[in-house]
This record gives sequence, C-alpha cells and structure tokens, in this order.
Amino acid sequence: MSKIDHQKILKHLKKLEALFLDLPDRSQQIIDFRYGISGDRQTLSAIGKKFGLSRERIRQLEVEAKKRLQKIFQKSATEEIDAINREIDENCGIITLEEVKKIYQKDNPRLGNLLIFFLDTEPTLNFIKNHPRIKKGWIKKGSAQDQLSNIISEIAVYLEENGVSTFNQVKSIISDLAMDRQKLMVCIDVAKEIILVNQNQIGLLSDRNLNPKTIADKIHFVLTSAGKPLHFNKISEMIAEFGLNGKKVNPSTVHNELIANKSYVLIGRGIYALKKWGYKEGTIEELIVDYLEHQGKISTTKKIIEFVSRQRVVKRNTILVNLTKSKKIAKNREGEYYIVDGYKK
Repeated sequence: MSKIDHQKILKHLKKLEALFLDLPDRSQQIIDFRYGISGDRQTLSAIGKKFGLSRERIRQLEVEAKKRLQKIFQKSATEEIDAINREIDENCGIITLEEVKKIYQKDNPRLGNLLIFFLDTEPTLNFIKNHPRIKKGWIKKGSAQDQLSNIISEIAVYLEENGVSTFNQVKSIISDLAMDRQKLMVCIDVAKEIILVNQNQIGLLSDRNLNPKTIADKIHFVLTSAGKPLHFNKISEMIAEFGLNGKKVNPSTVHNELIANKSYVLIGRGIYALKKWGYKEGTIEELIVDYLEHQGKISTTKKIIEFVSRQRVVKRNTILVNLTKSKKIAKNREGEYYIVDGYKK
C-alpha cells in the first residue's frame, strides 16, 4: 500500500502546471503532444507533420524543451520538487506507473500526464521497464532498486517454500530490520509476483487460491474468505466487491457452477458450502440414515436434529417430518429412531 500523500503531490503539480505555461509556444506544444498533457500522446512523426518538420528535428526540439522546462522548475519550483521527491523517498524510493494511472490520470489526466513528464525528466529518478520482480515505474537512483529487489526476492522465496502466509510471518524473515509494516506493504504492492489479500494474506500471484481466474476459482476464494456457507446471490456480490471480475457476475452463472461442481454442497435454499468443511450430500432423509449408520444405528430425536441442523439450513419441523414419513426409519418404544432394516432389538 502506497505511503505517498497524493493530495500533496496534486497540489505541487498545479504549481508545475503554471510554470509549464512559461515555455515558448512551440516547445510547449511539443511537450504537450508528446506527453498527452491536453489530449492523446502523439508520435514524433505525427508531431512533425503538424509543424512541417522531420521526425529527428522534433526529437531535438523535445530534448531542448525538456531541458528548458527543467531549468524553469529548478529555478521557480524548488520546494515543490523537493516535496514530491520526499514523498517518493518515503515510498521506498518508488512510484509505479500503475499508481500514476490509477490515482492521477483517472481523475485529472492533465496533471497525471504532467506528473509523468516530471518523473521522466527528474535527474534523481530512473524509469524501470522490464525488471523481473518490480512493476514499471520510477525509482530513485542509487541503491533503492537493489534494496527493493532483494526484499521482494526474500519474500518470494519464502512464499514458494511456505505457501500463503500472514503479514507477521513474512515480516519475520526480512533481513532489513528497519523495515516497518507500511514500507513492507509498499514492497508487496510494487512486486510483480506477490499479492496481498484482506490486508493479511500474502501469497504468489500464481496461486489461484489468492488470485482466482475462473468462476470456480472465484467462488472458492469468496467462500474461503467468508469462512461460512453463502447464498449464490451473495457469492456473486462478493466476487464484485473483491474486484475479482472486470464486470458484474451473473448470479445464474455462479449458481450453475455451484450445481455442477462437486466441491460444493447445497445446504439450504440457494445456500452452498464447501464439501471439505464436512458437509455431506443428499436429502435430509439420506443424511439421517447415514448418521444412524455411524451412530450405532440408533439415536434420539434431539441428537438427530442437532446433527441435521449442522448440515442443513432447515426448520426443526422439516427434520421431524422427514423422520416420521420415512419408510427407512422407525421409532422404538423409548422414542429413539433406528434404521428399519438394520436395527435388531
């Protein structure tokens, strides 16, 4: 989770935006077109056609405009630049392209693209594009990238050996003793191969139990996270709430999967549970017969009701009706139930 105060950065960007307007018209337009500050980003060739210049000449003018704007920033926006850099420093020295797009470009595309320009031209930052462990973004020059990469590697190796782990378990194996919870959250957030779920479950992105792909995976994830049986409509809602699907999930799609998949048991009207939780398939009568088979073939009304109530979401009377109407079950003089063909007096 990012430690960056985005409201502060937006405030400082507005000062940089005002200084951007101090560029000569042509330089301002070239930077605008290249970074899409006022619209879509454009290629050097497309900009060259607008000005009647070659692609190479536009590239040269872009370099000159960047240098000129950097000087303007360094002369008139020292405090703003320092403040933005401090925010990045606090964030383990990194700000990802994903974060810039999500936070800035979504709500204010102009300032978002201006931030990208600033990050591209800030001399203390490098852009990382194809790092095996770290997401695309801008990182402080020096040791920040190696430190971040090493911590992510430690976490990934641990998860490969131990599977899904809690935050405290992961924290305990980090060699950097100065790494606090918030900074470790940043490391996990910028890692390509690691995922954090429910603020405490950490695992590898490749783990389908944490990063579900199919509807079956997503149903399993929701039920496991809830830790209790749910109605199929609620499962559909929670898939959307967890952000597991790009669009709204149709409840009927979820219901069809639950019906077809033997990993789930219908325990009430539209309510499903994981079979591995100890729920058994079958009708209420079949459940009672199975229970009696494993309980010495005789049991009291109270115990039968308690057992069925743990297995199904049904009313007490429904259980009693199944007991009295069943041809497989009978009641002795003591008021206990037994299997007709299997009970011997």
